[in-house]
Amino acid sequence: MSIPSFIEEGLNNNLGLRISTAQSVYGGDVNHNYRITFLDDPEVYFLKFNFTERHQIIIESEAKALQLFHDHGIRSPRLFSHNSDELGSYLLLHYICPDKQWNSSSVESFAKLLATAHSIQHTHYGLSYNNCIGSLEQVNGWYESFVEYYWLSRLLPQLKLAFSNNYLESPRSLEYLIRRLEDFPCDSPCLCHGDLWSGNYLIDTSNKAYLIDPSISYGHREMDLAMMDLFGGFPEYVFKAYDSELPIHRSWKERTGMFQLYYLLVHLNLFGISYLAQVRSILRKYE
Repeated sequence: MSIPSFIEEGLNNNLGLRISTAQSVYGGDVNHNYRITFLDDPEVYFLKFNFTERHQIIIESEAKALQLFHDHGIRSPRLFSHNSDELGSYLLLHYICPDKQWNSSSVESFAKLLATAHSIQHTHYGLSYNNCIGSLEQVNGWYESFVEYYWLSRLLPQLKLAFSNNYLESPRSLEYLIRRLEDFPCDSPCLCHGDLWSGNYLIDTSNKAYLIDPSISYGHREMDLAMMDLFGGFPEYVFKAYDSELPIHRSWKERTGMFQLYYLLVHLNLFGISYLAQVRSILRKYE
């Protein structure tokens, strides 16, 4: 796929930029991504665009998250511009040349970066606007308790969708999960990446870590740790480095299944039955 004409026209009309080169970049299954350069500009940029049904919320909520990261000194791709209209939406970002090699410097950089995000606290759980995880909308709000936030804003919508897709029984039969959540230690709401699998960070050639593709909310930091642990993309020494920056509850591994349940439900609803066995295994564990 080439870059749609409405984006080229928008970049030219809004920013006075004319594309010189465009190279498709692999990454994710929601957006189209390109490494681009402009005439008379030595910089390299990253263009992300989307024109699916939810293109506006996908792109605009990411732009808000990246701006929030920037405001709090959380290293992420610099946002140059974004735009939405009826045809589609795009983000124009600073291009980060990836290296993605774990060594002592990059591990320390990532650990400090994530600890910085998790040190940013809020009085309530949730978020003031809706966003997306993958192509699925996350309907957000503000909640006084972690249990309300995680059940009403995260688990219950995905359980309902799984029920409508004939994967699971009625969510009413799974309300025992609420009782399990009530036993969890209640950390203060902190800024979470929200979708921190191994494809959503970058290490550049100078060993600096960046967080990309955020799906933020003010939640429980063990949600990010559980997602990091879910598909094995982060070695154990990364968790140890993070623990040195911001100590983790000694019992956190006992709760990873409950936090991974949300992400597995998302994968079940996006990609189908291959994730059902993992979902059922966690449901049995907490029954």
